[in-house]
Amino acid sequence: MNSNAWPEGSRGIFVGGGGSVRIPNLTGVARMTDMMLTGRVYNAADGERIGLAQYLVPKGRAFDKALELAERITQNAPLTNYVLMHASPRIAEQPADHSLLTEALMAAVAQSVPEAKLRVRAFLDGKAEKVKHEGACCKISPPDFWCDAGQLAPRRWGRSVPERRATTQRLRRPH
Repeated sequence: MNSNAWPEGSRGIFVGGGGSVRIPNLTGVARMTDMMLTGRVYNAADGERIGLAQYLVPKGRAFDKALELAERITQNAPLTNYVLMHASPRIAEQPADHSLLTEALMAAVAQSVPEAKLRVRAFLDGKAEKVKHEGACCKISPPDFWCDAGQLAPRRWGRSVPERRATTQRLRRPH
């Protein structure tokens, strides 16, 4: 993102595509209204500062950052990723009493799969990988999970770590 603007108001139109619902959640109603009424443009640094983007990377490095994030996210339990992507936006829009119930239900679902149980057990046993602070962000290395018999735990959800890394390497190759 080099710059971002919503000049719809100055063009006699109104934002569409769900923007009037999602944008105020990122920036606030007043900021979105200002951008639409005045055509105000935010550069990349200001856009990141006000919440239009989560990361600010040097020019030409966006794809590398996207791959880094994708690789990190693939280390999560797949069901947890699914719940985060599909339930979290709905939870945020629900009244508090409904959102607390939905959150509890989604937590129960996500924590019920074997992979989640292994990850929690590794954490409780002190075997889970620690969060490492690197500047302003954190990086979590993928832990190895072992069952009591000393065997590598089966991956019932998604691909194994080596399979995910191989996919990432294929994506990094120039076409």
